[in-house]
Amino acid sequence: MSDVGRRIPFWVVVMNGGAADVASRLDDDLPEFGVTNYDGVWNGKYRVWDERGVSRPFLEDARYDRFDPAPRYVTPASFHPDYVDWGLLLASPRLFGLLDQPRGSIQGWPTDTAWLGDGPPDWVYLWLCYVPTVPAVDLDRSDVSVEHLDKDGAKVSRIGRKGALVLRGDLRPPCGLFKAAEGGSLLLATDAVAEAVVRAGCGGIEFLDPATAFARDAIVLRRGPDGPEDRPPSRVDPGPPIQRGWNADLPPVGPRLAWDVSPVEWLDWTPADMALDEPIASRESGEAGDALAQFVRYSIFFSETAAEGVLSAVAEVRAGERDLRVLELSPWVVVLRSDAAWLRLEDAVEGYGPFAYPLDGMAAVVERWAEAVRRAPNPFTPGA
Repeated sequence: MSDVGRRIPFWVVVMNGGAADVASRLDDDLPEFGVTNYDGVWNGKYRVWDERGVSRPFLEDARYDRFDPAPRYVTPASFHPDYVDWGLLLASPRLFGLLDQPRGSIQGWPTDTAWLGDGPPDWVYLWLCYVPTVPAVDLDRSDVSVEHLDKDGAKVSRIGRKGALVLRGDLRPPCGLFKAAEGGSLLLATDAVAEAVVRAGCGGIEFLDPATAFARDAIVLRRGPDGPEDRPPSRVDPGPPIQRGWNADLPPVGPRLAWDVSPVEWLDWTPADMALDEPIASRESGEAGDALAQFVRYSIFFSETAAEGVLSAVAEVRAGERDLRVLELSPWVVVLRSDAAWLRLEDAVEGYGPFAYPLDGMAAVVERWAEAVRRAPNPFTPGA
């Protein structure tokens, strides 16, 4: 048995596993489910930041006096947990009142909630668009991987892989709900808030012990009505992760791949030049072109050093300095060999990839995206 009697002053906030399972099934079966204008909401954030004269921050620390458009959240009337973490953080008005301690410390923007079916609740979800961010995690004592990003010329440490978390001994958050500056999306709550929410019977939300929330093979503690308690085991044991070498699906190394048309010509770069939107792949390029378009948008854009890293790795392989380079740029993995550059999803399903490209073609695409970033009127304001 775990030590359920020890005092835990702060808790990790997560969506309850049962509610998350239902949301996952709805996401598969109901095309409209979830936040349907997610991109529009983010574009609205970009506009606000641009008007304030600031670049896109790594840490979201801006309150909003107006917002357009409001998130549109579509859900069956029968599925209305108090807390939803599905694209955006959403809370019922009841839950928001308990999380907002002291009053006014966090910000909840009303959503355009569309209830499907009979008997809808008489309230709309609030989007937790601002939650204070404070340094909270002791990176030296925690079982985590640390990424170092550049923010306005300063190095910022961010948590990558999470294991057992140890919070800072000097942690004094300004309010009951807050984000860890080191974790980006890591949401934490004081014990007082956790107790109030649990005793009120709010659904869809759990508060987990930071030491066990992400640890493998550990008894997870959660906040119960009277203090820490063992979390019931999951209904399904997924088993150990499948270990696959990145070369598992690739053919033996052969002659260097070369195409008459460079992959850079597959993509329409106008969206990238105008708004840093995802370049559009030509119909002739098929799935390999779509994969390439997604790669530059979702792996290169979100890391300021990713483009430089890819180009450097390609140069090493082309020069014969390295036989193999593997770059994990979530959700894509780039495998560079002397014969080709390969793209594959981290959890690719059978029959989708990996996709092969000439080494010089891959480099040309990455360089072209970097050029689009430089050309954009404001890199953080789509549509500008």
